[in-house]
Amino acid sequence: MPNHVHGIIKIKNNNPVFEMENENSYQNKDEIYNQRMSDISPKPGSLSVILRSYKGAVTKHVRFYNADFGWQDRFYDHIIRNEIEFKKIKNYIQNNPKNWQGDRFYS
Repeated sequence: MPNHVHGIIKIKNNNPVFEMENENSYQNKDEIYNQRMSDISPKPGSLSVILRSYKGAVTKHVRFYNADFGWQDRFYDHIIRNEIEFKKIKNYIQNNPKNWQGDRFYS
């Protein structure tokens, strides 16, 4: 579509482990703060990191042709839970460009 993009991202072998350390008395406030920030930061392979990398690469390429290019602030995500849902969403994505002339942003 000229004004938005759809995609399916499959994350394989994702076994995230999030651990919280006890804040021992020997740690100073900076160490505790740094550990907390590390704990809540996006993890490699997460959807947020994947999309940030994708959007960065696309932005660099597109701005070469269109300096006014920009992304919306957020993205819509949905977890596909089964094969039927996958096929339905895949079909929607494949057929979506056929509906461009009926889009409210079509001019």
